[in-house]
Amino acid sequence: SPKHQPMTPTESTATCNAVRILTHEEFAAKHPHPLNPDNVGIARRDVTPIDRQKDVDIDRQPPASIDRRAPITYR
Repeated sequence: SPKHQPMTPTESTATCNAVRILTHEEFAAKHPHPLNPDNVGIARRDVTPIDRQKDVDIDRQPPASIDRRAPITYR
């Protein structure tokens, strides 16, 4: 079996040339993105106008009466 000898930088590069840096376009061509189901086929309906009158009616309800009697204390 051959002895492990240190390689020169040129020899080391020559043995590792199987890995190539891909451009973004090359990578995208090899790895297409699947469609994102969250972004597909959303049918936007017309936004219904908010009935502001209901909000005003809620605001005009009389405040609950405050019980001003002495609090009950438990022993």
